[in-house]
Amino acid sequence: MSGLQAGWPRRSRWCRVRNWDQSPRARRRKNHPRGAANQEISPFAVRLVARCQGCLEIFHHIHVSELSVDADYGLNDPAETGQLSGLLMPLQYAHLLPRRVSLNLRPDFTQSCLKGTLTAGIHVTVAAFFIPIMRFGWRAFGPVR
Repeated sequence: MSGLQAGWPRRSRWCRVRNWDQSPRARRRKNHPRGAANQEISPFAVRLVARCQGCLEIFHHIHVSELSVDADYGLNDPAETGQLSGLLMPLQYAHLLPRRVSLNLRPDFTQSCLKGTLTAGIHVTVAAFFIPIMRFGWRAFGPVR
């Protein structure tokens, strides 16, 4: 008798095939009142996201040709300054950024400060701004449905 005729795979109480969704723990998790599936999105959040989509289209027409940052930074606590510099140092020394971006960041552990210069070369396509600005204006200030 072949395995297909005998109801292969054979399930016994010792070797049971169960999906994750069939477990009692998963069923309890699905029906939990604080679960993400039971939360509703407010209409304000939906309108805000729709309005911001027009803003994001504008950024497609702005191109940064070069960016140079030379800065001294410090926080109130030297330990927090060290944590911040630990987060920023891979950007500066690991060569993760393109060649047209240069970072020169120096932590100042003695005082809370942010001093420096930022130089950027930006190319903007002005004619391409007309349609996204009009679309954003219509979504933000147009008739409310």
